[in-house]
Amino acid sequence: MLLCYISGSYEADIDSRSLHPYIVRHDTEAGAILMKTAAARAYTSLQADERQEFRLPKSLKAHLHEAATLQGETVAEYVIEAVAERVSKDLAAATTWELTVPEQKRLLEILIESPQATKAFVESMRRADALFGPISAQH
Repeated sequence: MLLCYISGSYEADIDSRSLHPYIVRHDTEAGAILMKTAAARAYTSLQADERQEFRLPKSLKAHLHEAATLQGETVAEYVIEAVAERVSKDLAAATTWELTVPEQKRLLEILIESPQATKAFVESMRRADALFGPISAQH
């Protein structure tokens, strides 16, 4: 089922296969999901098949509703966008190396150093050459 809302400028897809339908907003012109960040867009393109429940202070709930309303979003949309942004940021931070200049220099030295060819490496190269031809012949 397809619904239009917010002065006809948005469309909403309702997933009727679920007992708890969810709404994903789409820009009617470009077909892109209307979220502020790429991180939120990546998550909102997935089917919402899980639920998360938590308790929060009454004042935070009221402020959450007010902030979502000011942004023209439902509370669910507002929370999903905020969580998606935070999750993406935290996961990226956990997998990012921040190296000092001397550490960067040493890493580059390690990458440039030619490792000693092991017996297994030499045999693998021989089999690859037999299958695909020598590397120099491909350039």
